[in-house]
Amino acid sequence: MGQCKCTGCEKDITRDVIYRNGRCPVLNNVVYDIQDEASRCKNGEIGLVECDSCGLVFNVDFNVSDFDYDDNYESSREYSGVYNAYIDEVVGQLSSFIDKTWQILEIGCGQGEFLKKLCEKTGAKGKGYDNAYKGNSPGTGGVDIAKEYFAPENEKQCFDAVILRHVLEHLGEPVSFLRRLTKSPAIKQGTLLIAEVPDLEWIMENGAYIDITYEHCNYFTKASLATMLADLGFGIENVRNVYGGQYILLSAYYGRTGKDYEAGKGHLGRRQYDSARIDSARVRDISFVRDSGKLSVWGASGKGVVFLNNLPDEILKNIEYVIDINPNKQEKYLPRVAKKIFSPDVLRGCVKKKILVMNGVYKSEIIRKLSEIGANADVIAWGELR
Repeated sequence: MGQCKCTGCEKDITRDVIYRNGRCPVLNNVVYDIQDEASRCKNGEIGLVECDSCGLVFNVDFNVSDFDYDDNYESSREYSGVYNAYIDEVVGQLSSFIDKTWQILEIGCGQGEFLKKLCEKTGAKGKGYDNAYKGNSPGTGGVDIAKEYFAPENEKQCFDAVILRHVLEHLGEPVSFLRRLTKSPAIKQGTLLIAEVPDLEWIMENGAYIDITYEHCNYFTKASLATMLADLGFGIENVRNVYGGQYILLSAYYGRTGKDYEAGKGHLGRRQYDSARIDSARVRDISFVRDSGKLSVWGASGKGVVFLNNLPDEILKNIEYVIDINPNKQEKYLPRVAKKIFSPDVLRGCVKKKILVMNGVYKSEIIRKLSEIGANADVIAWGELR
């Protein structure tokens, strides 16, 4: 069993694996032009361990050298009206205390959609970093984006706000990274930090093994996230669930006294970790696909990739189509299972198709799209499976 170091509090803990999965592409959001290349993509091992001290759950088998987030990485959700409405909602909430004098840094900004909207709304200036950025014309709309990984020690500018949306769950050593950030010129007394991560409690309550991926090496509860940041000198302002409960959104100010936050709240503890719920969901899904005959899956991102890769090879033949509205994914192949990704138009005029929607927040949007293309389909969200 041995010992390992917690990536959240950096204490030595027992290496007691509570969840294991070896059917995991290293990168969920890389799609391939050639089917054979997709089937031969790099695989990763997941071995989750939970820290008894801070409550963080992390992948003890994670290897940061497996990764290279380049412009083949395609995680944009800007093609969804539902997701854009969510982003607009968060931007609207943040804009109430950000003004045009602010300088905003977003680390891991993707294609800069969030940062651009926030700066457009507030008049603030923005700087983003992402090695997967596909643009080549920085400086538009008061936002500069660098196609590179962010290194705290190399940043010379000081910022009024720092945004980490879906970054901390990807970092092999999040505390080390944040500590370097606080010691860099980028952070000053009173700098606002906005962090958004998936919520482990939501994953456990829903048996959502489809949200346990190799890319995500850390799994936070509200308490473990708040505790980690408070220990680094951030005063916690607010911690809440967003996006249908799936995500945690936290705001904090560096070097200021924050609101009291009960450190133990949200800590699952080993005895409360419900591996049976995770395991039963996987068994249920295999039975569902086996018994459904021809079935289409809507969603070629994290959830869909994990779902398909957890199906036995002999069951995959029941998946007729994998659908995604992102045109940058269409006509390409998913990692490992090498299933082709289709536009919704492949269902145009279809009759009595069965469609499994991987993320229920998009179900109503998908039903409207099916109506537009004259598709007659039975639509069920993954969370509705029993």
